[in-house]
Amino acid sequence: MRERPPISRSWVPAAAGYSSLVIGILDIAKAVVPPFRETRVGEIAGLLPGTIAPIAQAASLVMGVLLVMLAHALRRRKVRAWRAVVLLLPLSALIELVHTRRVAGAAVSVLVFAVLVVNRREFHALSDPRTRWRSLWNLLLMFALDVAVGWVVVNVHSHAIVGDPGLGDRLRHVLLGLAGLEGPVVYSSGRTADLVYFSLAGLGLLTAVTTAYLALRPERPVAELSPEQERTVREMLARHGARDSLGYFALRRDKSVIFSPSGKAVIAYRVVAGVMLASGDPVGDVEAWPGAIRRFLEEAARHAWVPAVIGCSEAGGEVWTREGDLSALEIGDEAVVETAGFTLQGRAMRNVRQMVNRVERAGYTCRIRRAGTLSETERKLIREAADSWRGTETERGFSMALGRFGDPADDECVVVTAHGPR
Repeated sequence: MRERPPISRSWVPAAAGYSSLVIGILDIAKAVVPPFRETRVGEIAGLLPGTIAPIAQAASLVMGVLLVMLAHALRRRKVRAWRAVVLLLPLSALIELVHTRRVAGAAVSVLVFAVLVVNRREFHALSDPRTRWRSLWNLLLMFALDVAVGWVVVNVHSHAIVGDPGLGDRLRHVLLGLAGLEGPVVYSSGRTADLVYFSLAGLGLLTAVTTAYLALRPERPVAELSPEQERTVREMLARHGARDSLGYFALRRDKSVIFSPSGKAVIAYRVVAGVMLASGDPVGDVEAWPGAIRRFLEEAARHAWVPAVIGCSEAGGEVWTREGDLSALEIGDEAVVETAGFTLQGRAMRNVRQMVNRVERAGYTCRIRRAGTLSETERKLIREAADSWRGTETERGFSMALGRFGDPADDECVVVTAHGPR
């Protein structure tokens, strides 16, 4: 008997992500803003998953931050985000029952947990490539969020603050509280003091744990062209590179590559903000392009990345749209000058001819050479001139720039230099 394919519920990840975001925001609001807990919305939020008992408002704050952090990953079908939420929801239900004996809130948590478990096949995307830098960004962003939320937590209970501590004392109380220490701000109510202390300590602990996890987990480079892959791509360019003037830029070493099943074609790409961005046409045998594109799309689906391509030719665009079901958008044209037949003669070239003559009379000259013929001094001068002309360290030529100059592997590259009057 033929097995029926599983029913696809593509709406579940988006619904789970937006629900996680809304629930997280409500949890944070209930923990941070006391008047909110007395409103009708606050009472309804008490029935939503992730909300902890009023006596554990600090835990509710941490739970809310976690749910907000996981919301985007859930929408992108990330399996690790699914695992985290599946662990958080039973914990939420357990705390709800033990501390408040509120069956309704626990029931909603269990219900959402069951929905996620039943639809676990919808969350299949692997994690994005990563480096140690992500832990540093997590530390900086989480610390900024902690300070902002902590400032609200400290000041929202102003009626219970003893005296009138200044801005510096309140900020110091936030920073010390994130480290689990008591600060200079004193509250008249012991319950309020405990709430502020555990809220700040919980935020600090969450930041420390997530940063340590990101720093200690196995590293996978974001994008890297290995020497062996570079040699293979160069061999393909030697055989098939003449048809694509942008093909050589596939050798940027901050790109990854994916090969066709036959190994006769390759696609260079980089992942940018959840988009798997290919640069130009596939390199290699045209007959192997469809196989490489299918591999590319399969890899994008595994990670729930959005597939896209920039800088491809008309022929490449036809294959990309046919095989990848993508939409094509024409942006500009590539200008090609056939030097053997080019001339400045004729009325149509009058303005160009005048400009050329003016430049020549001013004493400017132009030289065209291979990079391998340049001396080290010339390479240094050209590199400095290019950096000065660019005006910024950011290189924006993803599919139309090499990202380096003077590398021995690029000795056959053509270098055009302009020289002023001596």
